[in-house]
Formats: sequence, C-alpha cells, structure tokens
Amino acid sequence: SEKFRLKGGQTITLHWLHCDKKGLCNPHANRPLVCKLYPILPKVSPNGEILGFFNGTIFDLFFSDKSHPCTLIRQNRQETQDMLKANLKDLLKDPNYIFIFMVANIAVEHLQNYIKAKFGTYIIDDIAPNKLAEFWNEVEMAMVLRRAWNTHEFASDIEKAYKSVAQIWGEFLPIEP
Repeated sequence: SEKFRLKGGQTITLHWLHCDKKGLCNPHANRPLVCKLYPILPKVSPNGEILGFFNGTIFDLFFSDKSHPCTLIRQNRQETQDMLKANLKDLLKDPNYIFIFMVANIAVEHLQNYIKAKFGTYIIDDIAPNKLAEFWNEVEMAMVLRRAWNTHEFASDIEKAYKSVAQIWGEFLPIEP
C-alpha cells in the first residue's frame, strides 16, 4: 500500500494487490472490487460518465485484445463492456468510486508510458522475442521500485483528478491533520 497526501490535506491510499487464486476466491462474493470487475475497469469523467474501458490489472495491460489471456477480452470485450456499463451506474454516482477509477487509470497510463519510453511500446506482441525477459524484468522493477509512480507528474495527475471530481461533487475525502 502507498499513501498519497493531496495539497488540501486529503489522503488516498493505493493498494497494490497480488493474487494467485485465479478467480477461485472463497467465499467468492468477498472478492475485492477490482476482481469483481476483472478484466477491465471503466475510464470515467469527473461526473461519472464512462468514457471507455482499460485493462484492469498490471499483468493484463501489456496485451493487445487479440493476444489477451482472458477470453472475455479476446472474444467478448463488447459484451463485457456493455454488462459493466449497466452494472456500474450506481457506483458512478459516488465521487469516491469515480476518483478511484480515475486514479487506477492514471496508474495504468503512467506504467504504460514508463515502459513505452524504455521499449518504444508497452504491448508484449510488439516486443522482439530476445527482449521479452528484459521487458518483464523492467515491468517488475518498475512496479517493485514504483519507478512509474514516484514522480511529481504522477502526484500532480492524482491532484488534478481529485480537484476535477471535487469541483463537481464537492469535497469528499476527509482532511487529515
């Protein structure tokens, strides 16, 4: 977990989760939200409008739709998106969830941009076979050492996202002393 303090005194904690259960959680209903929405998360505007979707886990963001390991993406992406659009309507009336999804998207984009700056792409299909080990090593180190996120730009993007949501919904995170 990593805590970010916004300029107004509000904090957000990002939880970097690792799971090896492969969807076989017990009890299944107690899965974290990201697992319930797997394999995609909504890209949302500050008012809660769904603008699109992005691959929702660190591992998945490096695959194109055609080579994605999940059948829901490879073969049923549109149906999955349509289902999530219907199921997320109530959550997207809450500024906390809107902000969470915006921050998740920011984290994904920063990691993708970090890897793209190193390899010219972040899509695994476009990496030469002799560079795959180096690619995954860089991804692992970027995550472990928070290289993509320990930047002023990342913190600034989170700050901008919070302000854009708060401008519409009012302040929604508590201020910590």
